Amino acid sequence: MSSDEGRSTSPRRKKVEEGMSARTDNQARHFLNAVSALFRWAIANELFDGRNPAEGITRTRSDSGDNDGHLPWPIELIEKYEKRWPVGTKQRLVFDIFLGCDAAMPRNLAGSTSGAASSTS
Repeated sequence: MSSDEGRSTSPRRKKVEEGMSARTDNQARHFLNAVSALFRWAIANELFDGRNPAEGITRTRSDSGDNDGHLPWPIELIEKYEKRWPVGTKQRLVFDIFLGCDAAMPRNLAGSTSGAASSTS
């Protein structure tokens, strides 16, 4: 094993960086987490005696539009789901709860929480 393996010019580190750059932001994050966990495990179990090539790599967000998060469901998809899972099923109950309280939108929850707090002041 070479002494420069821990540097950013390490072949293993370059492979991790290449693997990340070939993926979307979310895929790159999961890839980095998986590679890092794999090498931590291998080092802890004495199966690898080098440095974790994923150590020190930071994730950056791009402006490619991959950071928009999940888009809201169109009405057609909501209607299809409601048809598939009728009222009375667990799936429909959870769906209606989340759809009704807008829990999938943290900004709405934060807004309603701050409004409730300000009315008690």
